[in-house]
Amino acid sequence: MKLYYSKTYSDEEGIAEQANSVMIFGSKEELLKMCNFFEKIKTHLKENDNCHMHLCDNYDGWKKKENFDLEISLEEKI
Repeated sequence: MKLYYSKTYSDEEGIAEQANSVMIFGSKEELLKMCNFFEKIKTHLKENDNCHMHLCDNYDGWKKKENFDLEISLEEKI
């Protein structure tokens, strides 16, 4: 598993350009909201063979210029 910080938005600009690291800063409430999002991913993965979800789709008040987007995609099976 690898985690990259993306410099671009894949929805608008094709495949996102990858950077080397990610740092997450936020209030306790914001981080707990993110944990709730990962709980949704866990539930989804138990019932499906693939996953493509965005944090912005599950975060009330998400704004492109103010908030980050977290995209979760499973690697294709080889």
